[in-house]
Formats: sequence, structure tokens, C-alpha cells
Amino acid sequence: WRRVSRVNSRSNTQLALLLNIITMADANTILYTIVWCLVLFFLAWPLALFSLSWFVFLENFEALFLVLFGSDVVYTVNDFLERVVLWPRELGKAIATGSQSFPIPPNEVSSKERVSTSGFEASKILWSIAWLLLNIFVAYPLANFLGWWWVIMMPFESLIEALVDVDAMLEAFVTWPRMLMKATITQYE
Repeated sequence: WRRVSRVNSRSNTQLALLLNIITMADANTILYTIVWCLVLFFLAWPLALFSLSWFVFLENFEALFLVLFGSDVVYTVNDFLERVVLWPRELGKAIATGSQSFPIPPNEVSSKERVSTSGFEASKILWSIAWLLLNIFVAYPLANFLGWWWVIMMPFESLIEALVDVDAMLEAFVTWPRMLMKATITQYE
């Protein structure tokens, strides 16, 4: 009997504590959390998932257009697409904190570097072909598959600490085709 009464009193105490937390929470915080969840489900995730396919496709051509045509149009478009893809992460942070300010996509994306080539060496053409084949047959399909998981898990990294490392790993796989195309252009061994 004592054991049962201890369990009941402990669960009643936990329930009372939870109710206190809920009633003490600011009503605006709860309201904004709900609004950000709705924006995430009905706007950010669909836009990010649509933009992801174009982002992964175009990241292959950033370095190529810059070197061959001297134009950074693809780079500019892909920079915008990457910000749209990263928007769910900002919404996840706003959901976790109950932020009242509108979570906007990040202004600068730190994962990008411009490619620079000092010259094309014919002796390293085999390396370029190897990187291109690896990009087409392995990296590009893998980035498309894992990209969906990356976008879906992004908002939860601010809620679950263990997902930060998983998110970083998935982001590395999604941006792998860009690195391989740079290696193709620069003939990296």
C-alpha cells in the first residue's frame, strides 16, 4: 500500500509540475510556436523540398559556369536556393524558443567557396574524369536521396541535441557533388 501511495503521489507531483509549467508559460509563446509549426508544415518544408532538387542539381554547375563562362549566375541562384533549403532549420529554432520575430532564411551560407583554377593540365585529365563519374553515379543520387531526410530533420536539431551531428553529416553528403565538381574543374588528385 505504501509503495502504491508513493507512486501515486510522485505521479501527481509530476502532473502538478507539468500543469504549472503550462499555465505559467506565456500565451504568446505558445501561440507563436503553433504559428511557426504551421508555417513549417505548410510552407517551409514544401518549399525546401522543392528547392532541394534544384539546389543539388545546380550545385554541380556552379564551378563549371564560373570557369567556362566567367558567370556567377548559377552561383547566385543556387545561393538563394540553399537559403530556402535551410529555412526549416531557422523555423525549428523559432519553434523551440517560441520566438515572436519571423524566422527568415540565413543571409549568408558559410559552406560555399568560389573555385579558382590556375590552369588546365592535360596530365591530370584522368582525375577529372574519375571525379566526374563519381559525381554522376554516386554523389548526385546520394545527395538527392539524403537531402530529403536532411530537410525533414533540420527543424528538430534545436530540440534534440543528438541530431546536430546527424544534420552536419547529412549536409556534407548533400553538398558532396559541389566538392566533386570543384575537384573535376581543378583536377585535384
